[in-house]
Amino acid sequence: MAPRSSPVLSIVIGILCAGLIQLTSASRPSPRDAPPSQRTLISSNTDSLANSLLASLNASGLAVAVVRQDSSVPGGWRREFGSYGIAKDDGAPVTPDTLFAIASNSKLFLAYSVGLLVSNKTLAQMRGKDLTWTTKAKDIFPEWGLMDDTASQETDIRDMLSHRIGLPSHLYALGRGSAGRAEVIANLKFLRPSAEFRQIFQYHNPGYETLARTPEVLLNQSYESYIAQHLFKPLNMSSSTFSVKEAEASGKLADGFHLDMRDQVKGVNGTRTAIIPFFARNGTERSWAGAGGVISSARDLSIWVSMLLNKGRHPETNQTVVPEEVVERCASGMTIFSAKPMYPEMVCRTVRFQVPLESLIEPKSPLVYGHAQTRYSYRGHEVIEHGGGLPGFISQVTRFPNDNLAIVTLTNDYNAVTLTDAVKWRIVDENLGLPEIDWSKRYTSTFIKIRASDASLL
Repeated sequence: MAPRSSPVLSIVIGILCAGLIQLTSASRPSPRDAPPSQRTLISSNTDSLANSLLASLNASGLAVAVVRQDSSVPGGWRREFGSYGIAKDDGAPVTPDTLFAIASNSKLFLAYSVGLLVSNKTLAQMRGKDLTWTTKAKDIFPEWGLMDDTASQETDIRDMLSHRIGLPSHLYALGRGSAGRAEVIANLKFLRPSAEFRQIFQYHNPGYETLARTPEVLLNQSYESYIAQHLFKPLNMSSSTFSVKEAEASGKLADGFHLDMRDQVKGVNGTRTAIIPFFARNGTERSWAGAGGVISSARDLSIWVSMLLNKGRHPETNQTVVPEEVVERCASGMTIFSAKPMYPEMVCRTVRFQVPLESLIEPKSPLVYGHAQTRYSYRGHEVIEHGGGLPGFISQVTRFPNDNLAIVTLTNDYNAVTLTDAVKWRIVDENLGLPEIDWSKRYTSTFIKIRASDASLL
């Protein structure tokens, strides 16, 4: 669930009942999606690029959704889909309804769940005190404790959401224990910090998984149930789930692929191999649901990003799903994710290789991280996004809030690291009327430099 980047008030029963038909039909595009010849957001140029990259990277599949508000179309939103390559080892094609693990793009669902609880005045009355963004972890979770005493006493909700509690990834601390999240939290006290509290940004999944226990502690409701009630159902994201069993039973879950025996340093590409079955089984996926457990489709996520562009309101009914102040808070930077960009036009992604970034880049603007969202500028256009990766899957969810544009790219090939971004930037350049940049070539050049640096260390 490492980052690839390059992040709800409940609708009351009466509104749901009164608007059931509207919510069900209006929030779901017609299954007769626009054919390529009628699309305006995804060009034939993009189709050609996607298919070319799949071939050159020996990659499996890619699903794309592009969204813009458009009063000239029914429902007021233009949603277009691109489907490329295969979803399954048997050759079944990718469709807009193919299910992908979206990995760390699940984090925004978690952040919004916290925002909903913070906004819940009934909960505050029931508890006799407000839950706020500055409420300390020790005052919520009975199992809480960290090795560093200052961090243990002072960590609040903001710190966990912005990855600044002093702990590094400790990814395997999520585990698959039968005790679930309570066990994850109880084990945090045994994990060594690698920085001072609030000193630097360090991506830390267990902090998000800790917060996924909040509905259990405060409402006696599972996190998965809370998200289904307050986000999936109001937006009619009917294919989205945390359950691997449900996703597999639908027949729509993509097989994840990777390159077996690949060695990038030595230039060995490896063999494309399906990861079958899905790596998490029998409910063990609950131990990382908050940090990276959502399974969804391009179609469902097109509704999700429509809501984001609409500042937390349902894209058709305009009813509040997530309070606007929560949407804005999560998108506002709190820590520096990357101080320098990799390219003049953009801020760099995480590059987890032993190579000085200064040898690859020239200073521009920094990339900041809020709550499950990064924020930066691309060629003068503001970007809010997050990425995600799990064995066999990579996702990218990006929106341009001032340009009324959102893009979702999902692949079931963990080694196709440039695929989602290269296609995304092509769509961005075309829709914003910017001179075209060959991002695939840019990324390839960068990785050649990185591999050369890695080889020199052998």
